Amino acid sequence: MSGLSISPLNVPEVPAEAVNNSWRVYRGTGSVIVFVHGVLSNSDACWRNEKARSFWPDLVSKDKLFDDSSVYLGGYYTAFDSTVFAIADCARELLSALIAADQYPAVVEAQRIVFVCHSLGGIVTRYMLERWRERFRHNKIALLLIASPSIGAKYANRLENLLAVLQHETGRQLAWKSPDLVDLDRRFKDLMEQRLILDLMGRELCEHRFLVYRRWLAPILNHFPPVVELDSAGRYFGDARRLPDTNHSSAVKPDSDKHCAHVQLREFYSEVVKRFPVRNWTLPEAIRRLPDPRGRLFARDRVLRCARINWDVEVNEDGDARNDLALQDVVDCRSGSESIYALPPAWVQSGHTSRHVIDSGRSSPRVYLKSDEVQPRLVRESIAFHHPPSERDPAQVLLQSLDFNAYAMDVEEFRRKQTVKQDDTDFLQKSIRWEEVAELNIMVRFPAAMELIDAFAEAYQLLHGEAADLEVFDEHLTAEAREQFYFSRLTRTAVLRFKNPEPWTAYRIAWRLGSRHGGTEISPAEAAITAQRRGAILAIRKLFSSAPGDEVTGAKKAVLKAMADFGAFVVDEVHRSTSEVDAAADLEFDEGELELDLMGVDATGSPEYEVLRIVAGTDASPDTWEVGLALGDGIAGRAAKRLEPRVYDRAKSDPLSGGVYLAMTKRHHEWLLAIPLWDEALSAGARPYGVVNIGTFDTRLAVLLRTLDNPESIETLLDYANHEFLPSILRAQRQIQ
Repeated sequence: MSGLSISPLNVPEVPAEAVNNSWRVYRGTGSVIVFVHGVLSNSDACWRNEKARSFWPDLVSKDKLFDDSSVYLGGYYTAFDSTVFAIADCARELLSALIAADQYPAVVEAQRIVFVCHSLGGIVTRYMLERWRERFRHNKIALLLIASPSIGAKYANRLENLLAVLQHETGRQLAWKSPDLVDLDRRFKDLMEQRLILDLMGRELCEHRFLVYRRWLAPILNHFPPVVELDSAGRYFGDARRLPDTNHSSAVKPDSDKHCAHVQLREFYSEVVKRFPVRNWTLPEAIRRLPDPRGRLFARDRVLRCARINWDVEVNEDGDARNDLALQDVVDCRSGSESIYALPPAWVQSGHTSRHVIDSGRSSPRVYLKSDEVQPRLVRESIAFHHPPSERDPAQVLLQSLDFNAYAMDVEEFRRKQTVKQDDTDFLQKSIRWEEVAELNIMVRFPAAMELIDAFAEAYQLLHGEAADLEVFDEHLTAEAREQFYFSRLTRTAVLRFKNPEPWTAYRIAWRLGSRHGGTEISPAEAAITAQRRGAILAIRKLFSSAPGDEVTGAKKAVLKAMADFGAFVVDEVHRSTSEVDAAADLEFDEGELELDLMGVDATGSPEYEVLRIVAGTDASPDTWEVGLALGDGIAGRAAKRLEPRVYDRAKSDPLSGGVYLAMTKRHHEWLLAIPLWDEALSAGARPYGVVNIGTFDTRLAVLLRTLDNPESIETLLDYANHEFLPSILRAQRQIQ
């Protein structure tokens, strides 16, 4: 018996199936080639040549010319049933994939990105680069556009009726000179002319023949133009180059490395490498993981529908902000099987924030709050509805909260705070995730004390991450927001009203701060005195943190005596205050029962900002020793910032205003007076040297200390602190060798 045998070595290996938005090869070199497929296709079908058993991204990855680049398959949703999924949606999906990181860093972390785009992929990529150009401003970008109908395809016009029946939005947008493509064409040319992405180059290719071609039918088929003609394919980088003997599909399905499209890519890549060499690129140490960047999985079982969200913010001269957040006419709220709504995290860059409180008088009955996470600068809470809201019985919710020391009054103060950017622009932000809201209203009222230059609106796309959402500035959404933004200098009020905000977007009211007026800048001599006295107070810390020697012991005794004398003076002032009511009153009270602490001003962080640190006293424990209380935070921080004594009385505080107090230990003061230490002889630009705190954790002693809460007693203690106590402390510090 005989037969014909075929050796497996003679059969080309079938390339593994590819999926959208995945790495084909990762090399960690700082350069990435991103393949972006066309309409009605995907990252597998677009580039695969079934007959030759070849796959273009694999040809590239095996070609030694491209050894210095990784290969990534970028994609987006496009199908006959994609209906209203438009070019903008495709671009968002592609962007979210390029920013997301899995086991490797995100594509956008690469220094050089070469996009190989087919058909609609070129339009989607250009839309992405133009709309979110800030995200690509520092990348070196190269575009190889292959058969990309930059101003449309005439064949799409002939399918107009079919596209209308299918409600295929992307197909409609691909029509010849459609308004969407003409607008994108203009905007992308502006981007190039203005060099808004500094390092950008490209090349355009187009097919040779009609989509269907048989040589024996050439006399007939040659009368049919290609799907993408030269005047649509060549718009930005010189004349488009024809790929001989190719159609719209075969132009991106090379059968070997000798194929004209691959040859063009090699030639183009060589030019890219010369013009955009990768220099000083290092592999990112921290990889941000975004497993669900558009929040689809996260939002799948979460629903909130309401008529409007109103956020009313009033900032005062202390930099505090009172927030009234109203959810009006909530008709549906679900999280799984429960009527629970997880509020967007409430956060501040500096200062601290409070929990929300429900205004029961203006909210629907039986609405509750649940705290999920409470930190000084981050609060996560959820609203629970006992009765699920509905169209027939919509719910109303009004939440109130306070941000403490979150905002600066001028640019000098802003740059001394712990903020993300040390510029002159502050902001507040409201995020929309899966919520369906007919109208978003944000209003901010600024205090007269704020040096306000101007205010404006900004908008961002949100990419959902595991720990936090990533924000990408959106130029066009910002332009739309600014059309619905109003700022009155007279009333110092900014208002943003935005209709039907899209899911996974964020809206900011931002404002620029100016310098202080009135000659309040600290002089060089005063700055030197301030630095010397701050350093002297901070030097006392080592007396209470190191093993004492002879000289140190003497200095420490002097500090303790100064504090004991201050405590005795406080007790005498309590007796004096009570004697005005009853001269015979004999209070059992001495300085040993007081909580008395000295804090000094330190500069820390990068960029540098100011904090208060415990120097000495009853609260100088390991728990508090390394704690830094930012100027303006807590009772002591507010006293230092305003150069005014501040009182906290737990018995008189309500759930909102009581949040101003920040406990440095597990114990909570019942009463506290913070007195700033400074030299009033210096100019109005003087800075605090530190703070002395007088207080108690005991409710009985708090009753006695409340007698000090009057202008006369506070002025007396302020005078003693700065004219007796402070000089004693500075003298004690001089004994330290």
